[in-house]
Amino acid sequence: MATIQWRPSVNALTTPQSYKIRFAPRNTLGKDDIVARIADRQPNLSEEVIRTVMETEHEVIQESLLDGDQVTLEDAFTYRLSFLGRMDAPDDPLPDRDDLLQVRINASPPFAAIQLIKNT
Repeated sequence: MATIQWRPSVNALTTPQSYKIRFAPRNTLGKDDIVARIADRQPNLSEEVIRTVMETEHEVIQESLLDGDQVTLEDAFTYRLSFLGRMDAPDDPLPDRDDLLQVRINASPPFAAIQLIKNT
């Protein structure tokens, strides 16, 4: 059975001292790893086709966000834009900062509903 690894980590913001649960990844997967795993499950699709579809999906999501859309992939993720910065009045100009526009990605409840196994 697969397990999720974790470790306790000191929470520096609390007094008295407390701990937070920190995820400890076994590995980091990249695009090539994901493509290979999909190809194993879908032998009728070549790795080149899978890679092209994945890259095109990312391009379409980015273009949609730049067009002002929110992108929701049911049972997976929602992509939306958010802004950093402060305005003192509603008619103030936007703050001049390179990181003003942010992309937020949230997992949908069905995707995020994984059962954690307590590390013993």
